[in-house]
Amino acid sequence: MNPDMTGRILSRLLLIPALLVCICAAATIKPAPGAELNYTQVLFEYPEVKGADRYVIIIENDGRGAETLSFTNTTLALVVDSGLQFANRYRWHYQAFRNKQLVFTSEVFYFSIGSTFQTGSLWFKAMAEETDPSKYKKGIIFLDYLAVAVNRKGEPVWYLPVNKDSLEKQKTRNIKLTPSGTITYLDNTDCFEKDITGEVLWKAPNDGQVSGDKQEYYHHDFFKMNDGSYLTSGYRFVQERNLLDTNQPCRFRYNTLIQYNKNGEVSWYWDESKHVSKKVIWGDNGPYADEVTGTHLNGVAYYPPDDAFILSFRDNSSVLKISHATGKVLYNLGDSLLKYNPGKTPFSGQHGPSLLRNGGIVVYNNNLERSGKSTGPSYPVIRVYSQPSAKKQSALTWEYECVSPKYPDGIRGKEGYASQLPYSDNLLVCMGGANFIFEVTPAKKVVWQCAFQRYDEGNAQWLDVNNYRCSYAASLYPCYFTLQHGAYNSKSNIVSLTLNNEGTEDDRYTVSFYNEKGEQAGKPQTISVQAGKSKPVSMRVTANMFPVKVQAVSVTNPSLIKEMIIEK
Repeated sequence: MNPDMTGRILSRLLLIPALLVCICAAATIKPAPGAELNYTQVLFEYPEVKGADRYVIIIENDGRGAETLSFTNTTLALVVDSGLQFANRYRWHYQAFRNKQLVFTSEVFYFSIGSTFQTGSLWFKAMAEETDPSKYKKGIIFLDYLAVAVNRKGEPVWYLPVNKDSLEKQKTRNIKLTPSGTITYLDNTDCFEKDITGEVLWKAPNDGQVSGDKQEYYHHDFFKMNDGSYLTSGYRFVQERNLLDTNQPCRFRYNTLIQYNKNGEVSWYWDESKHVSKKVIWGDNGPYADEVTGTHLNGVAYYPPDDAFILSFRDNSSVLKISHATGKVLYNLGDSLLKYNPGKTPFSGQHGPSLLRNGGIVVYNNNLERSGKSTGPSYPVIRVYSQPSAKKQSALTWEYECVSPKYPDGIRGKEGYASQLPYSDNLLVCMGGANFIFEVTPAKKVVWQCAFQRYDEGNAQWLDVNNYRCSYAASLYPCYFTLQHGAYNSKSNIVSLTLNNEGTEDDRYTVSFYNEKGEQAGKPQTISVQAGKSKPVSMRVTANMFPVKVQAVSVTNPSLIKEMIIEK
């Protein structure tokens, strides 16, 4: 028995009830029968039943009939973020109600959630401490070296399908969830965009277009920009002469930045050798040096107001701002600070950078000695600087020393990162060489923290495990929507519907109305809808427009399109 639909839904996504796996390419992918999910946070979607004002989604453990989850919803999609577990098989169905009366019960559908070494308690464990839950939002945290996402209790909720041996050899760096709900990261060889199931959506060509070699030597940073292009860092190796002995051949390593379009074509690149002094790149190498590794670029951030990039270089402790248009260095943050604070090194061996919403630059300073002490434990210091301009010098606006009783001897490890969270001014801090992440408020209060370990089978012991970076997301489904209640008012000649933002981030949508010939009624409407909210949409039409096709497109993810037919 099929439900009585309010209008024929054109999108194949809604022809049958579906367990949605991800949002990618031109349509949402549904798992094949028997397919296993690699996450426990699941989005359920179902067709609309005409006149229904409430839906109940019932999920049962297929092996344990007594374990039943039940959820009530008024829209057509629901994210279940608790109660589902790895290594379990489930069955589910939905019921539709009108004025408290049951009007429809669907058939039963099945799915299973897989398991892996990354989520098993015999290989991985997290020790989370919620020191002030009122000061942070739940969400999930992506841990790059472990290729897993955990909730605030430290429980895994998603894993990137990878082989254990390859994970340890090819470290996954900088795993992020994009605004459209895809995953980006790089390993020691390649840069990827994948859907949350692990299916490859885009892969960098790595063909040496910029390096002039057989590959680009990708390293450290990779992210998807707001315009849909991709930005990564690479190396270019050049055989030149030793600066102190011209008879000595020397291999120089220069940093590059590469911007690719969606077709994998280089749309822009930056070559360090053309904009940074060779003496700077040479560093403290001597007359016998036959290889120079250079400045060691370890982080990139894009600053849209100036169409510029902020770059961190570890080995010469510099942070540069470069023009996207020309590639020229606009300023060296360290030089700017030293100009007004002679002799006071602002950072040393730092990581980052990241940007605050107000334009401030966050630097994770790895090796600064504790304030006022020349000996003793040393801890990383997070420092925030204002950007210098022609009229105003840069200034230190905030700092926090990452002292922890867990590390009485200090933390001198490499790596580390701090970034502002989207819902407040709090910073999420990854301690790099230490197996420790935490969230800290502007008032310098730690409100959540977590440490990680993995089991070393060879030595039969639990070992601390670090991460290069960590990142936050409200859920695995930042961007999704449904259309509901398609109707026509013959008195006013107005067609109307409701657009539901089912995702966990605010979004905008372009909504258009057409007839069967493709002729458009009025101008497209742009509608902003907050996360988890709904808005009515309407259009006055003429008789020749019927049946009216409504098409809605997400601005965040233009490949996410929903369509509905409204009859007279």
